[in-house]
Amino acid sequence: MRSSGKESVRQQPRRHAAAAKSPLRPIVWAAISQIRGQICLFLLAMGAGVAAKLLLPVQIKKLSDVAGVNASNFEVVSSLGTIFLSIFISQVVLFRAANLLSTTISCKFAEIVQSLVIRGALFSRRYLSTSNAELEQAMHGIGEMSILIGQFFCWQICETAALTILSAAILFSYSPWFGFIFAAWACAEVLITLKEAPVLARTGTRVADARVSKASLFAQILSNRFIILSTGNSGFETRRYEKRASMETRRRLSVEARMNALKIGKGILFATATTASMLLSMREVRAGNMQVTDLIVVSGVVYMFFDKLWTMTYGLGVFQTNWSSLKRSVELFHDKSDKAFENKLASSLQPDRSIRPGKVAVSKIQFSYPNKPDILKDVSFELEAGSLTAIVGSSGAGKSTLAAILAGIMVPTGGTIRICERERVYGPISDLLENLLYCPQQGELFRRSCFSNATYGVSRSVHGDLSRYAQALGVSHLLEEPGRLGRQFNLSGGQKSRLIFARAAALASHRALVILDEPDAALDENSLKDMAMTLQWLRGKATIVVVTHRLQKYVDFDQTITVDGAQYGRAARVTVSRSPARSDEYEHS
Repeated sequence: MRSSGKESVRQQPRRHAAAAKSPLRPIVWAAISQIRGQICLFLLAMGAGVAAKLLLPVQIKKLSDVAGVNASNFEVVSSLGTIFLSIFISQVVLFRAANLLSTTISCKFAEIVQSLVIRGALFSRRYLSTSNAELEQAMHGIGEMSILIGQFFCWQICETAALTILSAAILFSYSPWFGFIFAAWACAEVLITLKEAPVLARTGTRVADARVSKASLFAQILSNRFIILSTGNSGFETRRYEKRASMETRRRLSVEARMNALKIGKGILFATATTASMLLSMREVRAGNMQVTDLIVVSGVVYMFFDKLWTMTYGLGVFQTNWSSLKRSVELFHDKSDKAFENKLASSLQPDRSIRPGKVAVSKIQFSYPNKPDILKDVSFELEAGSLTAIVGSSGAGKSTLAAILAGIMVPTGGTIRICERERVYGPISDLLENLLYCPQQGELFRRSCFSNATYGVSRSVHGDLSRYAQALGVSHLLEEPGRLGRQFNLSGGQKSRLIFARAAALASHRALVILDEPDAALDENSLKDMAMTLQWLRGKATIVVVTHRLQKYVDFDQTITVDGAQYGRAARVTVSRSPARSDEYEHS
């Protein structure tokens, strides 16, 4: 689903296009990447055989006498080479086929959750300026689970079943023809996989490339900003949240404990199985019913068999964890009344001219992560309706945390917040951000045209305001370009920021509270002045809170909230200072 850190995102379309033109190309590259490790193992095995022949000739002679066969160095080395070559051929091709097949399955999985995807997209575009980078992070978890599904049902079970049959045949029959049977089985797997791989490659790369953009609409359901929300089902009261957080911590610890127990069990299982197989095999060798080559093959296959069982057991634990996370997200976004939920979202997309700027009252807010010291403690302040407020402070001081608490993205551990004379209740997610516009710190764009990005989920009656603000910010020409965004790289960081801010400004007059988290991060001085002028225009149309480092030089904010970061276990110090026209100052620590 995601490229490695060293691979440029610009190279991804070329890689997918090359794979679509030459279906065998990804298999060749996978084989090349696997060959290096397998050659090292093969050379290590040969080196061990040669070293044993040179350094331990007496012991090898005794082993030959005990076994009753001529265990020459060539025989041992050739047996090891045959085993590693067979394992290499089967596993490389099976590995690649499983990934290709699981890609197709992940596409089907994306179709299954399509309704959830749409619901999440509507929510995020209604309330947030969605970050596509975070969406891809969210989809990475879904992709991992989809790949696990593919591995389980298309690869792991089939391969384990084959190894089970072959291992049983060895342990109970000790056929001298087993080496030939094993090699024939590996060749059959290779031929079958090579026959199906081109189709899978063509289907997988093309369908996956088409689905990833649709799947990326999964709208921050699993992103970091919704981790707290995803731990619950419907209510977010403080005590219930603390209880759920504690339960979540205990659950994770129990999962880790089970995994550690499985690791210990794996060691015991491997030791027992290897010892038993070696004892049984040596007995048959001494009786003359088995050759040393068969003994080596038995050991290799037994190891592969139990290692595959371990992989499935461990993968099952990971699968269960991912599946439970998805279930929590489904429960979170899946209202009992689907129709009512969709109608509410659809109606919320229309601008409400009756909405007036809201007064915000924050009383003794506290916030801390589970089992961590308080980040904020006893923070109280008021924001007048229609006021323009700046939140300033050093990096990492807690500005974005305070903004997220005001937006309702993060749930305070204590205190109350009143917006428009109503106390905020952390209920169903469809009611959580009522009459609120929140722009997170990283506002990326979808792979759409600039106009589609700016107007996605916005009523046509807002398009006029959008055009005016876009012209003031110097991005009106972007709205006129019909072309699609070239995977989000046709725009500079400043252009993205101005386009997202223009959309937020157009919607601001239709929201009671607007929260902007560092909209000035990628702007030059001229663009900063344009944004400052736009904020002055918006004064009085909504209660606006801006997290900023630079805008206070150009904007006469009604009040400034200064957050001094927490140090040495002490909660952050929050100071609220008003403009000279409202010259009163108070402090909370």
